[in-house]
Amino acid sequence: MNKLILLFILCFYSSLSFANLYLNIGIVHKKGINKGLILKNELHSLDEVRGNEFIVLKMKDGVEFFLSAKYVIDQGVYGPSDTIFMEAELLDKKGKKLKLAEDSSFIIKLGEKKMLSSSGITDQLIEITITPEIHK
Repeated sequence: MNKLILLFILCFYSSLSFANLYLNIGIVHKKGINKGLILKNELHSLDEVRGNEFIVLKMKDGVEFFLSAKYVIDQGVYGPSDTIFMEAELLDKKGKKLKLAEDSSFIIKLGEKKMLSSSGITDQLIEITITPEIHK
């Protein structure tokens, strides 16, 4: 019985020691910019990043946002780095890649907010905010 309790404590403790990277993402899609009438669609998400997976967010109107993130390895720091490398891609409902006003590959610190935007669709604006966070 004592061995079972000890095993449970060790497993529980080891799971607490890992810091998981989460991305807090908000997407706002504004339509009718040039017509004076603005319709907004919003999507907010908090997703855990594992390895080299892509996070895929799809809005009702078909716009898709792909995002990958990984720690930048810092040789002088023990444990996870506070610097994150990200790659983003935005597609319209037909699967055509939309150009982002900012660079689609970037480096960001934990807790910082990154803003991306695209006006690749006529009379429309897509604004994306990304904040990397660590949850234990």
